[in-house]
Amino acid sequence: MLLVLLAPAVVSASMLDKRPDGHAACRTVSPPATIGDSGCYSVTKDFSTDDPGQFALVVTADRVTLDLGGHRLAGAGAASVVAGIHVLGSQRLTLRNGTISGFLFGLRAEPYNGRRIDTVLVENLVVKAGTARGLAVTARDVTIRDSRITNLSGFAGWPASHAMGIELNAEHCLIQGNLVADIYPEGVGEAVGISLSSGAERCMIADNVIVNRRQPEVGRAMGFWIAEEQARRAPGGLTVGGNAVRGHAYAFMAPPKLAGAFKGNEFVVDCGPDSVEVYGSAGSANAFSPTAAGCRDTVPAIERRAASGDPRWSLRLATRLHEIEDPAVLASMKTDRCQLLARARGLLDPLIALDVAGAAHLMKRVKNLARPCR
Repeated sequence: MLLVLLAPAVVSASMLDKRPDGHAACRTVSPPATIGDSGCYSVTKDFSTDDPGQFALVVTADRVTLDLGGHRLAGAGAASVVAGIHVLGSQRLTLRNGTISGFLFGLRAEPYNGRRIDTVLVENLVVKAGTARGLAVTARDVTIRDSRITNLSGFAGWPASHAMGIELNAEHCLIQGNLVADIYPEGVGEAVGISLSSGAERCMIADNVIVNRRQPEVGRAMGFWIAEEQARRAPGGLTVGGNAVRGHAYAFMAPPKLAGAFKGNEFVVDCGPDSVEVYGSAGSANAFSPTAAGCRDTVPAIERRAASGDPRWSLRLATRLHEIEDPAVLASMKTDRCQLLARARGLLDPLIALDVAGAAHLMKRVKNLARPCR
């Protein structure tokens, strides 16, 4: 965090352009810089850095409109440990018209020092060739539209971590008309096109295209991930429709009671309604088509890969076992939840001893789920 407070330049209210009529137009800003005053800003040039700790722009002021003017902000690629644009507690932000590439986060907008972000609008933005997140926004009201988030590789510095094209923590949101393509995790992590990582009172996710051209080597990819909190907070507040998801293992991962929120989507995925219990009523309310590969995330399919002795596949097997809770699925496997959790623990113990990334974290989840077991 200290890095983002040491900007080479701070843009002040005196740095103004003038329109022909004499009125103030947008202020100009040349990255790298910190924007510390409210107002409209226009980026004047491309920016590129090989320094993994160098951001392009930091916004600390309230009520900022930032137009990249078609310019490109380029970070240090896989080595980057910062956001291209980092927004810290800015009450209102509008960001548009340009390209952010090669950062850990393309855009990261979050509360700071008790200052909560109220409204974020992102439009006509390109984020590409990054690692952990394309757009990561925590705010009360978020709109992301007509943007392209492509080619995230996962961040090697966070073993087994997830990669997400768009990650939101919002009370109200509209995510519409975006392309999210080629999002891949690090190692055994997961790739998510669009994640609603907390419960929203109202959120519409519509008319987006989420496509991967290949499957991760070991991890999994899914179009959408919806947090359990959404089911507890406002199960009727979520609408997901008119989207196309192609080339992923799963259409979505969400609490079963939220399956009805998915309507009118096109899903061309490995694992269809016949093999995924959480799809529920979404199986008939959306157009599902199988990929040629078929579902490779079943217990038997992962067991075959784990037989090679690769610890990553043993971790994947433990992950899959702890997810299964549908009574019909358990009955078909002639087992119960407690037996599957005990098996997952048996797989994880030696992985933890080997210090396999992600094993200790998964063990905590398994132990928590196993509390009712005797």
